[in-house]
Amino acid sequence: MTLLDLYHRHVGAAFDRQQRLAEYLDAHGDGGAWGYTVSTAALTFGKAVAFQADLLGSYADDEATWLWAWANRSLQLPATSRAVAEAVRRLDGPAGFFDEDDAVAVTAEFDEQNRLVRVDATIQPGQ
Repeated sequence: MTLLDLYHRHVGAAFDRQQRLAEYLDAHGDGGAWGYTVSTAALTFGKAVAFQADLLGSYADDEATWLWAWANRSLQLPATSRAVAEAVRRLDGPAGFFDEDDAVAVTAEFDEQNRLVRVDATIQPGQ
């Protein structure tokens, strides 16, 4: 199974979950800005809504690249988030999608309501 196969297999469910989250935030949120605290794995939406959200990776706007949490040695993750990151790394297993130094370049397109309409990702091999 390739990375593209995985994307096609799960993109519909991921999009559906994103839409459900947007509906939940419309109904229960206070319209405040979102934030994420790495050290506590807390994802907040204003003062009204908070979730535990283990970090899978980070996106760098200036370079349009994604870096897996397990490959980012500078992150000070809590123990549970580190365990999740390592579990994601182990999923790669014999398929060998990623090398430790690979980055994933991500391009996202949004509509007028700031809804995600398209995502492109390519693996950039590490040096």
